[in-house]
Amino acid sequence: MASRNPAWWTVLHAIEPKDRKKVTFATASQILLSILDLLGVALIGVIGALSINGIQSKKAGNRVEQLLSFLNLDNFTFQQQVAVLGILATSVLIAKTFLSILISRRILNFLSSRGARISHKILKKFLSQDLTEVNKYSQQEIIYASTTGVQNLTTGVIAATTNLLVDSSLLVVLFMGLFVVSPSLAITTLVTFLLIAGILHSLLKDRAFGLGSDEMKFSVESNEKIWEILNTYREATVRNTRNHYVDEIGEIRLRVSDVIAQRIFMPYIGKYVMEVSMIVGALLITGVQFYFYDATAAITGLTLFMAATTRIAPAILRLQQGMIQIKNYLGNSSVTIELLSLNAAIQESDESEVLLTSPGVFQAEVELKNVNFTYESNSEFQIKDLSFKIKSGQHVAFVGPSGSGKTTLVDIILGVIKPDSGDIKMSGMKPLDAYKNWPQSVSYVPQQTSISNRSLRENILLGLDQDLESDVKIEQALAKSGLRNLVHELPEGLNTVLGDNGFKLSGGQRQRIGIARALYTSPSLLVMDEATSALDASTEDEITKTLHELKQEITLITIAHRLSTVREADCVFYLDKGRIEAEGTFEEVRSKVPNFDKQANLMGL
Repeated sequence: MASRNPAWWTVLHAIEPKDRKKVTFATASQILLSILDLLGVALIGVIGALSINGIQSKKAGNRVEQLLSFLNLDNFTFQQQVAVLGILATSVLIAKTFLSILISRRILNFLSSRGARISHKILKKFLSQDLTEVNKYSQQEIIYASTTGVQNLTTGVIAATTNLLVDSSLLVVLFMGLFVVSPSLAITTLVTFLLIAGILHSLLKDRAFGLGSDEMKFSVESNEKIWEILNTYREATVRNTRNHYVDEIGEIRLRVSDVIAQRIFMPYIGKYVMEVSMIVGALLITGVQFYFYDATAAITGLTLFMAATTRIAPAILRLQQGMIQIKNYLGNSSVTIELLSLNAAIQESDESEVLLTSPGVFQAEVELKNVNFTYESNSEFQIKDLSFKIKSGQHVAFVGPSGSGKTTLVDIILGVIKPDSGDIKMSGMKPLDAYKNWPQSVSYVPQQTSISNRSLRENILLGLDQDLESDVKIEQALAKSGLRNLVHELPEGLNTVLGDNGFKLSGGQRQRIGIARALYTSPSLLVMDEATSALDASTEDEITKTLHELKQEITLITIAHRLSTVREADCVFYLDKGRIEAEGTFEEVRSKVPNFDKQANLMGL
């Protein structure tokens, strides 16, 4: 569930408080540097005044005389005064530019490095969610949001926001300086540039946000299509649809390139408009100055305007482009912001309460009391008021037609789905708390085992640390799962990279690796969700024998369509539409449920 804070609040709190202080300090330093801009512009204005007075052989004004006296230039010749003031103005403006570049680079490097922390925060929040929340997003959306989206958020939105503050402060300082010298000049300049910037922003902001959203949408869509063809290559080949995918992906990438081209072009609009604005502004200022003042004051004001414009125009351009950039990146990072605003749906207990000093031995017992659950997207399906207890050492099987709720019930037992009401206890605790106190005491084998493009060893360990006994335990687990000879058959043994989705293995081998992965930790509770459905009869029989040998050591929960695998179960629960219709031994359930008896007869049982 996402919080209702506005996007800017979520973005602001994407970085940690101590990091926000560092960014604030760096931004404040840049704002203080705007004083150097004011000083440089003022010195150029003084040069203009001196030049005009020198041409007319007039004495400089009181303010100019005071400045020259302060700088000990009052006894210098006119040429020397102009040269010194020119060097000072140039040095001040260059120093300000150099320092701004240095600080901006530090801010960007800092924010870029903090992107890793934000990605960590996103994944930590996302992976703490209920499975129903996780399934709302596609894999490609999560990948994009935690990588490109984070980068756009840090070096795009946050960095652009700091620049907005700096440039806004620079404009305030420069306009205050202009106002002191010439109120009419300051007001005319302010109205001219802000009016143009405001019009540009109002025309482009919605388009910028839309382009950002489209770029994210099309990028995710193209990645999903690439993933789809790679994972359905055999089907695409026999259907002769490979070229269809090539054309479809090409069309999507054309849309992406068009959106990117439009996004890149948008700043040029502001650039060209601002260039014209400088010319129009100069003409307007010239007219105003010569209309209200004499030639000397008018030329002085125009000189000051031109000097100020060299700093004001770029600042306003950056301001306008920064606001457009923020809009664009907010659209591009919308899923990232949404994930950052997630609240922890799976509330874990306080660590001091969860981590027991002496947790004792894990009791492989599961108890459900008055459990109710309904999917938001399918209110017709309900698990209603389920209560039962699975004792330690039992083999319990859940059977029933497709869509009866078997996998959903197992997800609730495992704690990956939180029920609407009711309690689930595993060894007397909530499932997530039990996992903390007794790590690796519970294992799960899904319907389809996911194999990554890593070595056989890493695929068995699946995130667990390797130790001195790992290889021995891996070989034992492989032997129990019917893969005794696999290590010797692979060219590099346990170091053999299995490829994406384990393409170097058969379907049965992939499924058995999932079983070996579960048995590696020597669990006390093993949950198997139709895990033997992809196995041949011989291998299935071998796995069944292995599980039967472990019966006295572990509690086994299985879901199966092939009823031969659950015939020896201590207790069979028959589910239909989220409800337990019957329970008991295999034969007892068979006698109570005609449909189950029919299935058993069809399988020759």
